[in-house]
Amino acid sequence: MKNVGTRDSQARWVLGFSLFVLAFFSHDAPHWFFLVAGMVLIITAYIRFCPIWFGLKINTHPGGKK
Repeated sequence: MKNVGTRDSQARWVLGFSLFVLAFFSHDAPHWFFLVAGMVLIITAYIRFCPIWFGLKINTHPGGKK
């Protein structure tokens, strides 16, 4: 079941990659948090399924039921 649409997926790719890269360049902030958050966003963009969206009954995928 897919519940992540195209624009949502693109935003997740960009934000996830940005956080992933930021994890390697941050010295003061908790870099492990950026790394994990970036990977979660990249994975949910790739598989087009978000468990949080599922729990909140949000569906941005055009083929999904509303």
